[in-house]
Amino acid sequence: MSLVIMGLAFIIIYVIVKVHFVERERLRYAELVNNKMKTYFPLKLKAYERLIFFVERMSPQNLIHRVNRGSMTSAQLQLELLRAIREEFEHNVSMQMYVSDQSWQLVAATREEVSQWIREAASKVGPKASGLELSQHILQLESKKQTNLSKLAIASLKKELREDLN
Repeated sequence: MSLVIMGLAFIIIYVIVKVHFVERERLRYAELVNNKMKTYFPLKLKAYERLIFFVERMSPQNLIHRVNRGSMTSAQLQLELLRAIREEFEHNVSMQMYVSDQSWQLVAATREEVSQWIREAASKVGPKASGLELSQHILQLESKKQTNLSKLAIASLKKELREDLN
């Protein structure tokens, strides 16, 4: 009989200890998740913000307005526009680790598309044309485009952010 009581006591103690350790592990996991949210999520939120801001700054109208100085030639403006895009892209390249591959590819494709418009417009107007003439050609190329990659990139980033918030 005492062997049965000892066996039952052992089983009860085992179950209590097991439940205690399982609960302790669950609490530790919850604490890790909570700490991750406190540190990682603000960085991720900042990445979405920076990438949306980057895409907006890359739009030809914003880019030209920011970079163009009245007396620039087409060649000078082309170099400055491409430099501004490259520098901003390099500044934000690390943000890709916080967003999906699809969103990052849209951001990178937007950058490439705008750069291509600049090169194409510059080849049409020639290096000695005015910066104003180059600007007009770039904006015309943008207006002819059926698909607006910058809008797709921003929509993708916003959608991801909404999903992360839920």
